[in-house]
Amino acid sequence: MTIQQLTYFRVLAETRHMGRAAEKLFLAQSSLSSAVAKLESELGVLLFERRGHHLVLTAEGTALLAHAETVLREVEETTEHMRRLAGRRETEIRLGCITPLLREYFPVMMRRFLQVPGNEGISFELSIENTPELVRRLKNGVYDLLLCSRSEDEDVVQFPILSEPILFLSPEGTPPPESWQDLAGLDLIGYEQGSVMDKALTELAGRQGVRLRFTSRAPTEAAIASLVEYGFGCALVPWSESIPGAYRVARAPLPGGEYSRELYLTTLREEKPWGAAAKLIRFIMAEAEG
Repeated sequence: MTIQQLTYFRVLAETRHMGRAAEKLFLAQSSLSSAVAKLESELGVLLFERRGHHLVLTAEGTALLAHAETVLREVEETTEHMRRLAGRRETEIRLGCITPLLREYFPVMMRRFLQVPGNEGISFELSIENTPELVRRLKNGVYDLLLCSRSEDEDVVQFPILSEPILFLSPEGTPPPESWQDLAGLDLIGYEQGSVMDKALTELAGRQGVRLRFTSRAPTEAAIASLVEYGFGCALVPWSESIPGAYRVARAPLPGGEYSRELYLTTLREEKPWGAAAKLIRFIMAEAEG
């Protein structure tokens, strides 16, 4: 049984006349008759009895009509709901973001995006989470796209949008380390254990042949900078505008070269964004490439 068959049946039940029903459905009378006969065959019951030029519902037909009304009403309401949602998708963007991108990158990029003719009426629904939680919620349909750190999840595709240098932070007056071995001997303030940055710093130190010692941990760059300022230790932190300049800390490059954290525009691999979200993605990628 299909939605089309139920639609044909309901119209025929309303008109009680094969010709008028066919005309209302823009069908040939023979096509409608064939469709109803097929439905009766599938259900194994007779739905109509002919009385003169008119049709009368059988008891089985009356029972089916009640079900058909319920099913078709649900279909119509669902269709209308989806149409409203589609309209929202043209003007609303559900965006997941990590904290470091909020202080400068996100506000500046969004203001420029909204200044593009045709984008003035677009609004944002913004949520802040760590990258693993953002990716989980993206996969569950909560977000249209993400601005976040690197993810190893195979279900997402990422496009680099921003690179931040990783610097050594220390209380003012503390000399910077001359080698990674010096770094390994310091009490460091790290990120929450298991977070993206915690894993990234552990891997970075491992490539230098050392193991870092984290004696304190904090969730964000700003929180880490605050602990450094008050003498709880030193830190390795991607420096960005998410860290206010009010913190009294010394900054220095890491020993042996320049290291950075990459930040990404992230979408689902198998689901093509559309509407306002697609516009924003094209804008961000063009800005990053230009």
